[in-house]
Amino acid sequence: MAESFLSTRGCVYKYTAAGAGSGAGLFDLNPGFPSGNASSPILLTGVDITDQDIIFPVVTVENFKVIYRFGTDYGSVRITGVCLLGAVGTKGGGSSFSSAKAYFDRNRVSNRKTPIQVSVPGTNAYNVYLIGLNIGEPDPAFNIVPFAYLGTIANQQ
Repeated sequence: MAESFLSTRGCVYKYTAAGAGSGAGLFDLNPGFPSGNASSPILLTGVDITDQDIIFPVVTVENFKVIYRFGTDYGSVRITGVCLLGAVGTKGGGSSFSSAKAYFDRNRVSNRKTPIQVSVPGTNAYNVYLIGLNIGEPDPAFNIVPFAYLGTIANQQ
């Protein structure tokens, strides 16, 4: 179920979450990601995954190219989202951001010894250790705060 939303300063957001806070239902986090509330929702907007091998490329004098491989490297994950802060001046307008930060605090690798699960389209899932939180600059024109969770892939399921 595709969905679009338009946020403007001072509006009350109306949305229908197709997954736990995912907005488009394309990806999900386990344990469950908070969706915020009706006046201050949280939307996951994307998951970028980089999974790579450890290699050493060599070009010989005769222009013969060799790639030595040594196994797989730690992959990285960036889970992006946006906190819609609700109508300007309303009580609890920033509650969505508090929920997004609390999710990171509960599930970061220093507090949770096991990885979380990140599901992406195509029934793929990755076990990921959350290692960082990136808080973007608040956008006063749209009354939103972008954020990103940074992670390291433990393994793919």
